[in-house]
Amino acid sequence: HLSRASSRTGLRPSRVAPAASMGKRAAAKAGGRAPKVAKAPAGPLDEVLRAIAADEALVAALPCALESPAAERHEFQVKVVEAAAAFLETAEAAARRKLEDASALSEASSADRAKLEEDLTAARALEATLRTSADAKVAAVGVADLAAGAAAQHVEAEKVKLQELEARKAAAEQAQVRFRDGLAELWDPLVASSLPPSQWRVRNQKLTALLRLFEECSIPASLAAALESAMRIKADARGSFANVAINSAHEAYQAKLASEQEKIAAVDAAIVEQASAIAASEAKCSEAAATVSKMQEASVEAQNTWAKQTTTVANLEKDVRGFDNVAAQRAAAMDAAGVELERIRDVIRKFHILSTGSIQEPATEEVDSTKAAAEAAPAEAADALPQPAAAAEEAAMRLAMAAVALTLSPRLNSACLAAHLRLQTWFLLLSPCVAEPLAGMRASDARGAVGDLRLGLA
Repeated sequence: HLSRASSRTGLRPSRVAPAASMGKRAAAKAGGRAPKVAKAPAGPLDEVLRAIAADEALVAALPCALESPAAERHEFQVKVVEAAAAFLETAEAAARRKLEDASALSEASSADRAKLEEDLTAARALEATLRTSADAKVAAVGVADLAAGAAAQHVEAEKVKLQELEARKAAAEQAQVRFRDGLAELWDPLVASSLPPSQWRVRNQKLTALLRLFEECSIPASLAAALESAMRIKADARGSFANVAINSAHEAYQAKLASEQEKIAAVDAAIVEQASAIAASEAKCSEAAATVSKMQEASVEAQNTWAKQTTTVANLEKDVRGFDNVAAQRAAAMDAAGVELERIRDVIRKFHILSTGSIQEPATEEVDSTKAAAEAAPAEAADALPQPAAAAEEAAMRLAMAAVALTLSPRLNSACLAAHLRLQTWFLLLSPCVAEPLAGMRASDARGAVGDLRLGLA
């Protein structure tokens, strides 16, 4: 009987009564669907259980612990109630800290906006500086590239000079070979007149070739004419003038050979010097190329730094534009934290009513007097029962007065009213005017009578 009564006072989670069973034919006529039953509104205990839902064991034990009045609970029930109270206090502390953090963050919105704008101004200034530096390094790379190109062209020019020297040396060596061969093949046979008269054509060809060599020796035309005449005379028939002409021509020929040798030596020295010049030019070219490479790396790094700063500026601009939404979200979070804290405090107040059977001390005297009148009515009614009929009538009147007082009180809710009505019901059940008739009834009839009594009181 007590469990049935407590389920109606709000101490247990609300339950929906199952629909009555129907026969198959009746269900088929009804469309095969059971009628929908509206869910009962959540009671104070449901709100408390939702608040401590993280602890499943506590959720299971708390309704049983709250079934007994505070003064009649055994040790384990007291521990359960205390654990629930500690859980709610922890939740309230967490909600309070969350509200404090959200309030601090919301109050810092103005300072954060000013800091964002300051950072944006500094970032833009730094971006301009980095862009100027990057442009300067790009220009420096261009200058260094031109210098490297000029150094490479100088190296090519020096190499061309070396090729010219090598060509001059080759020409001098070829001339030296020709003049040396001319001595053995042309000069000696003609001077010695070793060719027979029948080979006069060969002699004339050799003489013509020899005179061409002497043209390169830059001898006077008179000496060339005298030499040609002397070469046509046999060696033993030549006169003194012919021999003088031959000797003069021979000296000029030897001078030409010596000149070619000197040219070769001079060209060799120039080639060595030119090779050194080429090596120096190549070293400068390599240095210029290395400078270009370093400047290119520095330019790329400067470009990347500028690009990163550009991204930073864009992100800051986006943050500044969207800070109104951020401030609104912070304010909404602060409001939500306040609502959550108030909800938890309301749950704590309801839990206090459920766990103690009374509310906290009210703030005004009017509430105190109302509460005192409501609590004192049942006791006075129980003490002043002169006879069973009069006792029942007096108790019913006082219960009505207590119900009206509890309803008019601004600090009491429906859960508190139900708790007080439950206590008054026990007083009536223990009174002789109600207990004696119930003792003569069957169990089912007694339960129905008690339910009717509670419904009438409510």
